[in-house]
Amino acid sequence: MIKQTKGKIIYEENINGIKSKPLAYAIPESIEEAQAIIKANQKITLRGSGISFTGGVVAKNSLIIDTSKLDKIIDINSGKKTVLVEAGVLVSDLNKKLEPHQLEFPIEPLFPGLETLGGMLAKNSCGSREIKYNKMMNWVDSLEIINSHGELVKVLKSEISDFVGMEGTTGLIVRASLRLTNKKIRTISILKSGDLAEIFKANTKLRLNQYICSIDFIDKDISFLLGMEKKYHLFIEYENDEGVFKNKDYLKFLRLKSQAYKKIAGEGYYLMESVKVFQDSLEDFVIYMEENNIPFFSHLSSGVFYLCFRKEQIEKRLEALRFVKKLNGRVAYNSGFGVINKEFIEKGDLEIIKRVKKRQDPNFKFNEGILVDDITSDKTPKPKQLAIIEETNFDESKQEKNNDENSEQEKYAENEVENNNEPIIETVNVLTQKPKTELSDEEKEKVKKLASGFFGGRKEEE
Repeated sequence: MIKQTKGKIIYEENINGIKSKPLAYAIPESIEEAQAIIKANQKITLRGSGISFTGGVVAKNSLIIDTSKLDKIIDINSGKKTVLVEAGVLVSDLNKKLEPHQLEFPIEPLFPGLETLGGMLAKNSCGSREIKYNKMMNWVDSLEIINSHGELVKVLKSEISDFVGMEGTTGLIVRASLRLTNKKIRTISILKSGDLAEIFKANTKLRLNQYICSIDFIDKDISFLLGMEKKYHLFIEYENDEGVFKNKDYLKFLRLKSQAYKKIAGEGYYLMESVKVFQDSLEDFVIYMEENNIPFFSHLSSGVFYLCFRKEQIEKRLEALRFVKKLNGRVAYNSGFGVINKEFIEKGDLEIIKRVKKRQDPNFKFNEGILVDDITSDKTPKPKQLAIIEETNFDESKQEKNNDENSEQEKYAENEVENNNEPIIETVNVLTQKPKTELSDEEKEKVKKLASGFFGGRKEEE
């Protein structure tokens, strides 16, 4: 059941180069087994796929629980459009199982063939289609968690924000009942330009199209690595047939887009930060990144950026995150704060996080050092059972900010767009170079060495 980590580098070194010293690791094959492990151990670090760029799976003298074998899709209810899953289920596997039912889980994370639903819930991920589908919180009906006493507890609506977005610090999510949507027929168009102003004008106009679910922006350098011209490229995903690329071509270019991180990681830029900026700050932010030679790709429609750095660029990374805060943007928006970005948590949010932590994990058993430092010195009384939360300010305040932001973005777009039917920028019908949708064995090995543990225990993207 419990094994030593000797020879298991994926448990001792994180993708961001942080080394940790777990006492041991366990890979429970059932919820009952996970309960027994949690009851018997004082310090627990929870791990899904291990895809944390912020040290979210750093184990400080604790036992690692790897949830990769809690991967059952328990029940698909086509009538109610819901699914009951275990935490270790991969998003790509879930959507394959849903295909015969003509249903899908619509949140598409950055690495759908690697990311578990438990990890996405822990970070409250949004993915590329946030403008249409928002974040994980909006798709949860209920959860089942194992608390610090090893008890299996069902979590209903009023309590969900005590666990979703809390980065595993309040309990182990083992099952989730999620809502689904009807499966969509999607198409893609690719627009290119050497002019940033044209890119932003296109984004502003395209965001008003109700059939567009994502607009992804790739910078010149990564575009070139993907086999395209050394220009800016927009990948526009439609939920109808408006896109240029359909069926197999759609899937081909979807895969091409997904290679962005792997390609730039292969050049040594394997440390990644996710941030969010307001629509009216997009141009200032991109200009800053280009002036500082920071490679990036982005869900431009929602203002989410992935910034890529070399291992030695610590100060440059911090300066970029401080600039995001200067623009009133958000750090660790789609990746979690983990252990390395705690300084960027808003003071008000931190106080709420601490209160929830005290309530749900008063002995500080789970994920020590992640989000918050040890607060057990407050001598908070131990609860006999999971508290029933009547008011949940934590996520409601975030949702209010999201709603305000979306409203401001819509006003901005309406004011900026002129009523004309002129083509905005050039549409890509064919690529200038043959697209390399697959990495060579040598490239795969290079990325594995650079991003230690990234593919550990999981299949690679197809």
